[in-house]
Amino acid sequence: MTPLIFVYDGILPDYCFYSLDLAKKYSNKKIILLITKNNKKIPKNVDYYFIEDFYKESLSTRINLTDYQENFWNGFWVKTIERFFILESFCKKYNVGSFFHAELDNIVFNIKFLDKKLDGLGKKFFFTKDRPSRGLAGFVYINSINILSEFCKFILENLRVNFLNDMQLIGKFSNIYSEKCVILPNELNALQDDKIFSEAIDTSKIDGIIDGARIGTFLFGVDPRISKGFVFNRVQPTGDDNKTNFNYNNLLFYFSSSTQEFTIKDKITQKSVKIYNLHIHSKLFKKLSKEKIFISILNKMNLNQRSLMTLNLKNLLKRILVILKLRLKNYL
Repeated sequence: MTPLIFVYDGILPDYCFYSLDLAKKYSNKKIILLITKNNKKIPKNVDYYFIEDFYKESLSTRINLTDYQENFWNGFWVKTIERFFILESFCKKYNVGSFFHAELDNIVFNIKFLDKKLDGLGKKFFFTKDRPSRGLAGFVYINSINILSEFCKFILENLRVNFLNDMQLIGKFSNIYSEKCVILPNELNALQDDKIFSEAIDTSKIDGIIDGARIGTFLFGVDPRISKGFVFNRVQPTGDDNKTNFNYNNLLFYFSSSTQEFTIKDKITQKSVKIYNLHIHSKLFKKLSKEKIFISILNKMNLNQRSLMTLNLKNLLKRILVILKLRLKNYL
């Protein structure tokens, strides 16, 4: 069976225990978790491997980095790139020929037959895009380890010159080596006539779409770490994230617990399409793992009502303290 692989370099965040439970519940795939040995708490009922047992490199010593790039969110930008080297080493060590990979802040729905559909399109690197120059690795499929190795080599060649993040690297790789990649459709490809990404395959090829993050964020809010206060859902994507001004308020959302499938429908055109994942930046998986709450949020969305996703008290208190310090400084 083609596995669904998650990678985390560091101490596992609390939310991942819930997201992994959802992956086991809905994806219909074998779950593999690649983690570091400093984790004392290991999720139950998943196959896990320690990264140190098969990967000995350190990407940060092989590329040019600024202090910001190296230290932002505990090395976030480096780790999002290094995961591809970890996946390459794992596949070579354990003879894995194809795999799905998802970031831990995803709900992955029923992908039981998705690999067979993708295999019919050739040996490729499969992912979606949110801009012509930006590929998204929140949910990908790779059935050629040779292409994965070529991508890792491409990363090193580019990062020795200047820093590009993982999204920019995937986008650049696909624009140069389009024959090695398949761009998977998202909601913009499926539900609007003005195709901003003409290179994406038709939804009929895979009987569904991939969420880069816009739908997951619209449904369940932004990452609380970048919010100054309460986090609500139902915030329309704007700017570069939605250049065609697609109206997400026109969408209806349906989940079937019996088939483990999620569907979106455009109220105006009446077009419906299955979605294989939801990329949820708010990471509120403890709340969303309770199916009644999950369904309740969808029902409110379908009634044009928003929900308070989190009070975000940690960041709210930080903001209050900053304001108080500034006022005290001005007073003195």
